[in-house]
Amino acid sequence: MKNIEKTAKYEHVSYEERKHLAYLYNRSERGTLREMGREMKRSHNTIALEIKAGLVEGVYEPDVGERKAILLRKRSKTQLLKLIQDGELRRGVEKDIRKGISPRRISGGLKLKGTILSSKAIYRFIYEYNLESFLCFKGKERKSNSAYLYRKTKELDKARIKDRPNTEGIYGHYEIDFIVSSVSTYSLLIAAEKKNKTVYVKRIPNRTHEAVLTALKEIFKGKRPLSITTDNDIAFGNWREIEKELRTKIYFCEPYHSWEKGLVENTNRWIRLFVKKKSDIALVTDEKIQTIHSWFNEYPREIIGFRTSYALELEESCPVFVF
Repeated sequence: MKNIEKTAKYEHVSYEERKHLAYLYNRSERGTLREMGREMKRSHNTIALEIKAGLVEGVYEPDVGERKAILLRKRSKTQLLKLIQDGELRRGVEKDIRKGISPRRISGGLKLKGTILSSKAIYRFIYEYNLESFLCFKGKERKSNSAYLYRKTKELDKARIKDRPNTEGIYGHYEIDFIVSSVSTYSLLIAAEKKNKTVYVKRIPNRTHEAVLTALKEIFKGKRPLSITTDNDIAFGNWREIEKELRTKIYFCEPYHSWEKGLVENTNRWIRLFVKKKSDIALVTDEKIQTIHSWFNEYPREIIGFRTSYALELEESCPVFVF
């Protein structure tokens, strides 16, 4: 039996590949789809779809195929954004998902009512908002070896930022985020208190649950955080344990809504004055971290009436939390 080389590529066809396909397809003695697929290390089904998309009067045009591919990707992103922003549409789709109705059926039903929303956009919505457990396979993902992997249903129990009570003018509510390094596993864990704008920075060797929890305990030693707002970083996968250890409540931003924790996002932008992008965070010294603390907390800031964050911290009478 002949050995067959695996040719699967789970990525978009590039423009260079489309030009190569044009050469193979448009020549006078072109081969079969399978022969072209083997030469390009692509499935013959992929080759067939590409030819169908870029065929103009019997000639494959790579520019036409490229434009159609870009349009499809933009359309998919636009439809997902439309679904997220349209509250009534989103509630209706989510209600159908929770009933176990497939995305394809939801898409078809909406089309009959005059609303264009692809099943692909609905699937992306499901994965972004952790609704996989309502799919027909009950939240199971099939792996390449045909085994099943149950997705973590605890993601469904996350408290979203829309559930967070009003924090305006109340001491003890924090936003946290990371500044990561592209050259090492080291990161900076940033915490910013919403009322007094106090900033805390901890260098951690990696973003494992243990490293993050240890850093948070050091940051909040002697304090009782009323709430923590963060994004959906994998480092907070064990968020229940963090809530239990810190005796607090964690609220998660919606996917792609980093502006919902705007204080710490803006703080990160200013920290980049001290820690440049693409620098190795493992080399950030304790002295530099102390400089960052001083810059934020020991100098007057207009946002808090030209007072200092440390001075305002001293005025707060909050319950002490001892680990």
